[in-house]
Amino acid sequence: MIRIAVLGGGISGLSLAYYLKKRAKVTVFEKEHVGGMIGTRAGGRFFFERGPRTFSSSRCDELLQLIEELNLSNDLIYAKPQKRYIYYRKKLRSVQKMALRGLIRGGFKDFYTKPEKGEKTVHAFAKERFGSWVADHIMDGVTLGIHAGPSKDLSLDACFPSLANAEGSLILKALKGTKGSLFTLEGGMHQLIEALKEQCTIVEKNITSLKLDADLIYSTLPAYEMEKLTGDARFSKVRYSGITTVQLGYAHDVLKHKGFGYLVPSCYNLDIMGVVFDSCVFPQQNREDGQTRLTVMLRAMDRTQAVECVLKAVKEHLGINEWPLEVHTWHYEKAIPQMGLGHQKLIEALERDHPNIVLAGSYVSGPAVNACIRQARGLAEQFANASSERLCALR
Repeated sequence: MIRIAVLGGGISGLSLAYYLKKRAKVTVFEKEHVGGMIGTRAGGRFFFERGPRTFSSSRCDELLQLIEELNLSNDLIYAKPQKRYIYYRKKLRSVQKMALRGLIRGGFKDFYTKPEKGEKTVHAFAKERFGSWVADHIMDGVTLGIHAGPSKDLSLDACFPSLANAEGSLILKALKGTKGSLFTLEGGMHQLIEALKEQCTIVEKNITSLKLDADLIYSTLPAYEMEKLTGDARFSKVRYSGITTVQLGYAHDVLKHKGFGYLVPSCYNLDIMGVVFDSCVFPQQNREDGQTRLTVMLRAMDRTQAVECVLKAVKEHLGINEWPLEVHTWHYEKAIPQMGLGHQKLIEALERDHPNIVLAGSYVSGPAVNACIRQARGLAEQFANASSERLCALR
Protein backbone atom coordinates (compact mmCIF):
# COMPACT_ATOMS: atom_id res chain seq x y z
CA MET A 1 0.00 0.00 0.00
CA ILE A 2 0.98 3.60 -0.45
CA ARG A 3 2.63 4.97 2.70
CA ILE A 4 1.34 8.35 3.83
CA ALA A 5 2.70 10.60 6.57
CA VAL A 6 0.31 13.07 8.16
CA LEU A 7 2.07 15.80 10.11
CA GLY A 8 0.08 17.14 13.04
CA GLY A 9 -2.35 15.35 15.34
CA GLY A 10 -5.06 17.98 15.73
CA ILE A 11 -8.60 17.50 14.40
CA SER A 12 -7.36 18.19 10.84
CA GLY A 13 -4.63 15.55 10.99
CA LEU A 14 -6.66 12.90 12.81
CA SER A 15 -9.71 13.19 10.56
CA LEU A 16 -7.49 13.21 7.46
CA ALA A 17 -5.72 10.05 8.63
CA TYR A 18 -9.07 8.43 9.37
CA TYR A 19 -10.35 9.04 5.84
CA LEU A 20 -7.05 8.16 4.12
CA LYS A 21 -6.45 4.89 5.99
CA LYS A 22 -9.12 3.18 3.93
CA ARG A 23 -6.78 3.25 0.92
CA ALA A 24 -3.27 3.69 2.33
CA LYS A 25 -0.98 2.96 5.26
CA VAL A 26 -1.10 6.18 7.27
CA THR A 27 1.06 7.39 10.15
CA VAL A 28 0.29 10.54 12.13
CA PHE A 29 3.24 12.43 13.61
CA GLU A 30 2.52 14.69 16.60
CA LYS A 31 5.12 16.17 18.92
CA GLU A 32 2.89 17.56 21.68
CA HIS A 33 -0.81 17.17 22.40
CA VAL A 34 -2.94 14.89 20.23
CA GLY A 35 -6.23 16.61 19.57
CA GLY A 36 -4.86 20.14 19.44
CA MET A 37 -7.16 22.59 21.17
CA ILE A 38 -9.95 20.05 21.57
CA GLY A 39 -10.08 18.56 25.03
CA THR A 40 -12.30 18.11 28.07
CA ARG A 41 -11.68 18.67 31.76
CA ALA A 42 -13.56 15.69 33.14
CA GLY A 43 -12.46 15.83 36.80
CA GLY A 44 -13.56 18.21 39.51
CA ARG A 45 -16.92 19.53 40.52
CA PHE A 46 -17.62 21.24 37.19
CA PHE A 47 -17.53 20.03 33.58
CA PHE A 48 -15.58 22.20 31.14
CA GLU A 49 -14.36 21.98 27.56
CA ARG A 50 -10.97 23.57 27.04
CA GLY A 51 -11.61 24.12 23.34
CA PRO A 52 -14.58 24.07 20.91
CA ARG A 53 -17.80 22.98 22.54
CA THR A 54 -20.85 24.10 20.51
CA PHE A 55 -21.71 23.27 16.91
CA SER A 56 -24.67 24.09 14.67
CA SER A 57 -26.42 21.13 13.07
CA SER A 58 -27.22 23.26 10.01
CA ARG A 59 -23.55 23.99 9.33
CA CYS A 60 -21.78 20.84 10.52
CA ASP A 61 -22.83 18.02 8.20
CA GLU A 62 -19.30 16.59 8.01
CA LEU A 63 -18.84 16.61 11.77
CA LEU A 64 -22.17 14.88 12.34
CA GLN A 65 -21.34 12.27 9.72
CA LEU A 66 -17.96 11.61 11.31
CA ILE A 67 -19.61 11.26 14.73
CA GLU A 68 -22.02 8.72 13.23
CA GLU A 69 -19.22 6.74 11.55
CA LEU A 70 -17.36 6.56 14.85
CA ASN A 71 -20.50 5.23 16.61
CA LEU A 72 -20.83 8.28 18.85
CA SER A 73 -24.33 9.33 17.79
CA ASN A 74 -25.89 8.05 21.01
CA ASP A 75 -23.71 10.54 22.90
CA LEU A 76 -25.05 13.57 21.03
CA ILE A 77 -26.96 16.15 23.05
CA TYR A 78 -28.78 19.18 21.68
CA ALA A 79 -29.46 22.62 23.07
CA LYS A 80 -32.76 24.46 23.16
CA PRO A 81 -32.88 27.75 21.17
CA GLN A 82 -30.64 30.22 22.95
CA LYS A 83 -30.74 33.99 23.11
CA ARG A 84 -27.45 35.59 22.05
CA TYR A 85 -26.13 38.95 23.16
CA ILE A 86 -23.70 41.64 22.11
CA TYR A 87 -22.00 43.96 24.57
CA TYR A 88 -23.11 47.50 23.68
CA ARG A 89 -22.56 50.61 25.77
CA LYS A 90 -21.88 48.64 28.96
CA LYS A 91 -25.00 46.50 28.62
CA LEU A 92 -25.94 43.22 27.00
CA ARG A 93 -28.29 43.59 24.04
CA SER A 94 -29.91 40.72 22.15
CA VAL A 95 -28.53 40.06 18.67
CA GLN A 96 -32.03 40.32 17.18
CA LYS A 97 -32.58 43.78 18.66
CA MET A 98 -29.14 44.87 17.54
CA ALA A 99 -29.85 43.61 14.01
CA LEU A 100 -33.17 45.48 13.97
CA ARG A 101 -31.40 48.63 15.14
CA GLY A 102 -28.84 48.08 12.39
CA LEU A 103 -31.64 47.89 9.85
CA ILE A 104 -32.94 51.23 11.07
CA ARG A 105 -29.49 52.86 11.23
CA GLY A 106 -28.44 52.23 7.67
CA GLY A 107 -29.16 48.60 7.05
CA PHE A 108 -31.65 49.45 4.29
CA LYS A 109 -28.56 49.76 2.11
CA ASP A 110 -28.47 45.98 2.42
CA PHE A 111 -31.45 45.71 0.06
CA TYR A 112 -29.96 47.52 -2.90
CA THR A 113 -26.21 47.99 -2.45
CA LYS A 114 -24.04 46.23 -5.03
CA PRO A 115 -20.65 45.81 -3.37
CA GLU A 116 -17.60 46.72 -5.40
CA LYS A 117 -15.62 43.80 -6.76
CA GLY A 118 -12.25 42.84 -5.39
CA GLU A 119 -10.95 41.49 -2.11
CA LYS A 120 -11.79 43.51 0.99
CA THR A 121 -11.74 43.18 4.74
CA VAL A 122 -14.77 41.91 6.64
CA HIS A 123 -15.23 45.38 8.14
CA ALA A 124 -15.06 47.11 4.75
CA PHE A 125 -17.69 44.75 3.37
CA ALA A 126 -20.01 45.28 6.34
CA LYS A 127 -19.56 49.05 6.23
CA GLU A 128 -20.24 49.13 2.50
CA ARG A 129 -23.33 46.96 2.74
CA PHE A 130 -24.82 47.92 6.10
CA GLY A 131 -23.11 51.08 7.32
CA SER A 132 -20.52 51.84 9.99
CA TRP A 133 -22.71 51.06 12.98
CA VAL A 134 -23.42 47.49 11.91
CA ALA A 135 -19.78 47.01 10.87
CA ASP A 136 -18.48 48.19 14.26
CA HIS A 137 -21.00 46.66 16.64
CA ILE A 138 -22.38 43.51 15.01
CA MET A 139 -20.12 42.18 12.29
CA ASP A 140 -16.95 42.89 14.24
CA GLY A 141 -18.27 41.10 17.31
CA VAL A 142 -19.23 38.04 15.26
CA THR A 143 -15.83 38.02 13.53
CA LEU A 144 -14.00 38.32 16.83
CA GLY A 145 -16.01 35.46 18.28
CA ILE A 146 -15.11 33.11 15.42
CA HIS A 147 -11.63 34.21 14.34
CA ALA A 148 -10.33 35.95 17.49
CA GLY A 149 -9.29 38.95 15.42
CA PRO A 150 -10.79 42.34 14.52
CA SER A 151 -12.82 42.54 11.32
CA LYS A 152 -10.64 45.38 10.02
CA ASP A 153 -7.68 42.98 9.73
CA LEU A 154 -9.33 39.93 8.16
CA SER A 155 -10.26 39.04 4.60
CA LEU A 156 -13.93 38.52 3.76
CA ASP A 157 -13.10 35.99 1.03
CA ALA A 158 -10.95 33.92 3.40
CA CYS A 159 -13.11 34.16 6.54
CA PHE A 160 -16.68 34.37 5.19
CA PRO A 161 -16.61 33.26 1.54
CA SER A 162 -20.37 32.63 1.54
CA LEU A 163 -21.02 36.32 2.23
CA ALA A 164 -18.92 37.62 -0.65
CA ASN A 165 -21.55 36.72 -3.25
CA ALA A 166 -24.61 36.49 -1.01
CA GLU A 167 -27.88 37.71 -2.44
CA GLY A 168 -30.82 39.24 -0.63
CA SER A 169 -30.89 41.00 2.72
CA LEU A 170 -28.41 39.53 5.16
CA ILE A 171 -29.89 41.50 8.06
CA LEU A 172 -33.34 40.03 7.43
CA LYS A 173 -31.77 36.59 7.46
CA ALA A 174 -30.12 37.44 10.78
CA LEU A 175 -33.44 38.62 12.21
CA LYS A 176 -35.06 35.32 11.22
CA GLY A 177 -32.27 33.50 13.00
CA THR A 178 -30.27 30.50 11.87
CA LYS A 179 -31.85 27.12 11.36
CA GLY A 180 -30.59 24.08 13.15
CA SER A 181 -29.83 23.23 16.74
CA LEU A 182 -26.61 23.46 18.70
CA PHE A 183 -25.11 20.12 19.60
CA THR A 184 -22.12 18.56 21.31
CA LEU A 185 -21.08 15.23 22.83
CA GLU A 186 -22.41 14.69 26.34
CA GLY A 187 -19.13 13.36 27.71
CA GLY A 188 -17.10 16.06 26.00
CA MET A 189 -15.49 16.59 22.62
CA HIS A 190 -12.49 14.57 23.77
CA GLN A 191 -14.69 11.58 22.91
CA LEU A 192 -14.27 12.43 19.24
CA ILE A 193 -10.50 12.68 19.63
CA GLU A 194 -10.27 9.38 21.53
CA ALA A 195 -12.36 7.62 18.91
CA LEU A 196 -10.15 8.95 16.11
CA LYS A 197 -6.99 7.99 18.00
CA GLU A 198 -8.21 4.40 18.13
CA GLN A 199 -8.49 4.45 14.34
CA CYS A 200 -5.05 5.96 13.67
CA THR A 201 -1.41 5.02 14.01
CA ILE A 202 0.20 7.88 15.95
CA VAL A 203 3.89 8.46 16.51
CA GLU A 204 4.90 11.03 19.12
CA LYS A 205 7.83 12.64 17.38
CA ASN A 206 9.07 16.11 16.56
CA ILE A 207 9.51 16.22 12.80
CA THR A 208 12.57 18.31 11.89
CA SER A 209 12.85 17.29 8.25
CA LEU A 210 10.53 16.38 5.38
CA LYS A 211 12.76 13.40 4.57
CA LEU A 212 10.36 10.75 5.81
CA ASP A 213 9.85 7.12 4.91
CA ALA A 214 6.64 7.89 3.06
CA ASP A 215 5.35 8.07 -0.50
CA LEU A 216 3.17 11.09 0.21
CA ILE A 217 3.18 13.77 2.92
CA TYR A 218 0.25 15.78 4.16
CA SER A 219 0.95 18.60 6.63
CA THR A 220 -1.68 19.95 8.99
CA LEU A 221 1.00 21.72 11.03
CA PRO A 222 0.59 25.44 11.76
CA ALA A 223 2.19 27.78 9.23
CA TYR A 224 4.97 28.78 11.64
CA GLU A 225 5.98 25.12 11.98
CA MET A 226 6.01 24.78 8.21
CA GLU A 227 8.41 27.71 7.99
CA LYS A 228 10.84 25.77 10.21
CA LEU A 229 10.53 22.64 8.09
CA THR A 230 10.78 24.25 4.67
CA GLY A 231 12.80 27.39 5.32
CA ASP A 232 10.18 29.31 3.34
CA ALA A 233 9.74 32.67 5.07
CA ARG A 234 6.41 33.24 3.36
CA PHE A 235 4.76 30.91 5.87
CA SER A 236 5.49 33.55 8.52
CA LYS A 237 3.08 35.89 6.75
CA VAL A 238 0.28 33.84 8.29
CA ARG A 239 -0.18 35.47 11.69
CA TYR A 240 -1.83 33.81 14.67
CA SER A 241 -3.85 35.32 17.50
CA GLY A 242 -3.21 34.25 21.07
CA ILE A 243 -6.13 33.31 23.33
CA THR A 244 -6.50 32.82 27.05
CA THR A 245 -9.69 31.25 28.37
CA VAL A 246 -10.84 31.46 31.96
CA GLN A 247 -13.59 29.15 33.17
CA LEU A 248 -15.66 29.87 36.25
CA GLY A 249 -17.82 27.44 38.20
CA TYR A 250 -20.52 28.51 40.69
CA ALA A 251 -22.64 26.18 42.83
CA HIS A 252 -25.90 27.99 42.07
CA ASP A 253 -27.51 30.16 39.40
CA VAL A 254 -25.81 33.57 39.31
CA LEU A 255 -26.91 34.65 35.81
CA LYS A 256 -29.47 37.40 35.34
CA HIS A 257 -29.25 36.97 31.55
CA LYS A 258 -30.12 33.55 30.12
CA GLY A 259 -28.87 32.35 26.77
CA PHE A 260 -25.83 31.33 24.80
CA GLY A 261 -23.58 34.18 25.91
CA TYR A 262 -22.29 37.45 24.51
CA LEU A 263 -19.62 38.93 22.25
CA VAL A 264 -17.63 42.11 22.79
CA PRO A 265 -16.85 44.20 19.65
CA SER A 266 -13.23 45.30 19.37
CA CYS A 267 -14.25 48.99 19.19
CA TYR A 268 -14.50 48.92 23.01
CA ASN A 269 -10.81 47.99 23.33
CA LEU A 270 -11.52 45.43 26.05
CA ASP A 271 -9.43 42.34 26.71
CA ILE A 272 -12.60 40.26 26.90
CA MET A 273 -13.70 38.93 23.50
CA GLY A 274 -16.75 36.98 24.60
CA VAL A 275 -18.39 34.80 27.23
CA VAL A 276 -20.24 31.49 26.77
CA PHE A 277 -22.89 30.55 29.34
CA ASP A 278 -22.01 26.85 29.28
CA SER A 279 -24.53 25.85 31.94
CA CYS A 280 -27.38 27.49 30.00
CA VAL A 281 -26.43 26.02 26.65
CA PHE A 282 -25.91 22.45 27.84
CA PRO A 283 -27.38 21.98 31.32
CA GLN A 284 -27.11 18.23 30.64
CA GLN A 285 -23.39 18.58 31.40
CA ASN A 286 -23.90 20.14 34.82
CA ARG A 287 -22.59 17.89 37.58
CA GLU A 288 -25.21 19.23 39.99
CA ASP A 289 -28.55 20.98 39.48
CA GLY A 290 -28.43 24.76 39.46
CA GLN A 291 -24.75 25.12 38.65
CA THR A 292 -23.43 28.07 36.64
CA ARG A 293 -20.51 27.42 34.28
CA LEU A 294 -18.95 30.25 32.29
CA THR A 295 -16.15 30.25 29.71
CA VAL A 296 -14.55 33.64 29.07
CA MET A 297 -12.32 34.22 26.03
CA LEU A 298 -9.64 36.87 26.28
CA ARG A 299 -6.68 38.12 24.33
CA ALA A 300 -3.56 36.26 25.41
CA MET A 301 -2.25 37.20 28.85
CA ASP A 302 -0.77 35.55 31.94
CA ARG A 303 -2.97 33.61 34.35
CA THR A 304 -3.06 36.10 37.23
CA GLN A 305 -3.86 39.02 34.97
CA ALA A 306 -6.49 36.97 33.11
CA VAL A 307 -8.36 35.91 36.27
CA GLU A 308 -8.37 39.48 37.61
CA CYS A 309 -9.66 40.76 34.27
CA VAL A 310 -12.41 38.14 34.09
CA LEU A 311 -13.69 38.62 37.64
CA LYS A 312 -13.87 42.36 37.02
CA ALA A 313 -15.71 41.80 33.73
CA VAL A 314 -18.36 39.39 35.06
CA LYS A 315 -19.02 41.81 37.89
CA GLU A 316 -19.48 44.79 35.56
CA HIS A 317 -21.19 42.99 32.67
CA LEU A 318 -23.22 40.31 34.47
CA GLY A 319 -23.56 41.63 38.01
CA ILE A 320 -21.76 38.62 39.52
CA ASN A 321 -20.02 39.65 42.73
CA GLU A 322 -19.21 36.36 44.41
CA TRP A 323 -16.02 34.34 44.05
CA PRO A 324 -16.40 31.14 41.97
CA LEU A 325 -15.80 27.72 43.51
CA GLU A 326 -13.52 26.70 40.63
CA VAL A 327 -11.35 28.73 38.27
CA HIS A 328 -9.47 27.18 35.35
CA THR A 329 -7.31 28.89 32.77
CA TRP A 330 -6.00 27.74 29.40
CA HIS A 331 -3.45 29.66 27.41
CA TYR A 332 -2.82 29.33 23.67
CA GLU A 333 0.00 31.55 22.45
CA LYS A 334 -0.75 30.93 18.78
CA ALA A 335 -4.31 29.70 18.57
CA ILE A 336 -6.18 30.88 15.50
CA PRO A 337 -4.76 31.88 12.09
CA GLN A 338 -5.48 35.46 11.09
CA MET A 339 -6.44 35.28 7.43
CA GLY A 340 -5.84 38.80 6.19
CA LEU A 341 -5.97 40.33 2.74
CA GLY A 342 -4.08 38.25 0.22
CA HIS A 343 -4.29 35.11 2.33
CA GLN A 344 -5.79 32.89 -0.35
CA LYS A 345 -3.25 33.97 -2.95
CA LEU A 346 -0.50 33.26 -0.43
CA ILE A 347 -1.80 29.73 0.11
CA GLU A 348 -2.04 29.14 -3.63
CA ALA A 349 1.56 30.26 -4.07
CA LEU A 350 2.78 28.04 -1.23
CA GLU A 351 0.93 25.04 -2.62
CA ARG A 352 2.38 25.66 -6.07
CA ASP A 353 5.96 26.03 -4.80
CA HIS A 354 5.85 23.00 -2.49
CA PRO A 355 4.50 20.24 -4.74
CA ASN A 356 6.14 17.52 -2.61
CA ILE A 357 3.77 18.13 0.28
CA VAL A 358 0.01 18.64 0.57
CA LEU A 359 -0.78 21.65 2.75
CA ALA A 360 -3.80 21.40 5.04
CA GLY A 361 -4.88 22.53 8.51
CA SER A 362 -6.74 25.49 9.92
CA TYR A 363 -4.73 28.19 8.12
CA VAL A 364 -5.84 26.59 4.84
CA SER A 365 -9.42 25.55 5.66
CA GLY A 366 -10.31 28.07 8.37
CA PRO A 367 -10.45 27.46 12.14
CA ALA A 368 -13.91 25.87 12.46
CA VAL A 369 -13.88 22.19 13.40
CA ASN A 370 -16.32 21.31 10.63
CA ALA A 371 -14.22 23.18 8.06
CA CYS A 372 -11.17 21.12 9.08
CA ILE A 373 -13.11 17.87 8.76
CA ARG A 374 -14.61 18.93 5.42
CA GLN A 375 -11.13 19.71 4.14
CA ALA A 376 -9.84 16.32 5.33
CA ARG A 377 -12.63 14.42 3.64
CA GLY A 378 -12.13 16.37 0.42
CA LEU A 379 -8.39 15.64 0.36
CA ALA A 380 -9.04 11.95 0.98
CA GLU A 381 -11.54 11.88 -1.88
CA GLN A 382 -8.97 13.52 -4.16
CA PHE A 383 -6.45 10.87 -3.18
CA ALA A 384 -8.97 8.09 -3.81
CA ASN A 385 -9.86 9.47 -7.24
CA ALA A 386 -6.19 9.83 -8.19
CA SER A 387 -5.51 6.26 -7.03
CA SER A 388 -8.42 4.94 -9.09
CA GLU A 389 -7.15 6.75 -12.17
CA ARG A 390 -3.69 5.20 -11.69
CA LEU A 391 -5.20 1.73 -11.35
CA CYS A 392 -7.25 2.21 -14.51
CA ALA A 393 -4.12 3.32 -16.37
CA LEU A 394 -2.25 0.19 -15.25
CA ARG A 395 -5.06 -2.03 -16.46
